[in-house]
Amino acid sequence: MNVRTAEIARQSDPRQALAEGFRERRAIGRQGSVGDNRLERPPQTFPREACRKKSGTNRLRMIGLAALVAGPSAALPTRAQSTLPRPVEDRTRAVECLTLAIAYEAGFESAEGQQAVGEVVLNRARHPSFPKSVCGVVFAGSTLKTGCQFTFTCDGSMRRILPERVMAQSRKIAGEVIDGRLPPLVGDALNYHADYVSPYWAPSLERVTKIGAHIFYRRRGTAIAVLAGRPVSGFAPNAGQAAVPAPVTAPAPAFAPWGLAPPVPAPILQPVGS
Repeated sequence: MNVRTAEIARQSDPRQALAEGFRERRAIGRQGSVGDNRLERPPQTFPREACRKKSGTNRLRMIGLAALVAGPSAALPTRAQSTLPRPVEDRTRAVECLTLAIAYEAGFESAEGQQAVGEVVLNRARHPSFPKSVCGVVFAGSTLKTGCQFTFTCDGSMRRILPERVMAQSRKIAGEVIDGRLPPLVGDALNYHADYVSPYWAPSLERVTKIGAHIFYRRRGTAIAVLAGRPVSGFAPNAGQAAVPAPVTAPAPAFAPWGLAPPVPAPILQPVGS
């Protein structure tokens, strides 16, 4: 079929034109005369990985978003699926979530300031009033209308890419705090806020210390042990203690800018038989 005939066929029957085009391309390919005609070249394709920005920051952000949507029980992607039973929370996942909290809450603070924020997260993970995993604490309330406990999980902060040096330092501190390799700085503090704000709930708590731009608090009248400085895997509930309900009061809102808002008052731990 010559060019004129092919043109007429194309105008009258597109399916015929398509078939003729395939035949002509096959014939040209057999003759080896493709030349420089770009229309005759196969389309260039790019692997998806080539278009993907590979950085620790982006990986953490994606893990953070996945935890936000799927909750603390979601598993991290792994290279090989283990047949052994998984622990309550995988250490790698805990480090990733704690890294996010440290980086976005105290990424530009000193190493001590970053450690202090990490200790608060771990204190909450060990406390009976909070989720029982690091990721559960970090992303608590992030999908609820009542607000989140850490503002960076629900105010769009994770769209901001932090410098890699900040992420690397935060990751280092997170691992050391989780493994209990650092002496505790804030004791059993469960709350903190920036020093340039005065949240309404601060007077109801006992001030522990100030590190950098953050002031840390513990609950009054509680008998919980000092939790910081212990590795997560080595924590066990206090033996010989029973939960005594605290007086019922109006719960504080879950959301508080620039820090953590106290949740519903927790049971007070008292020795059995007292």
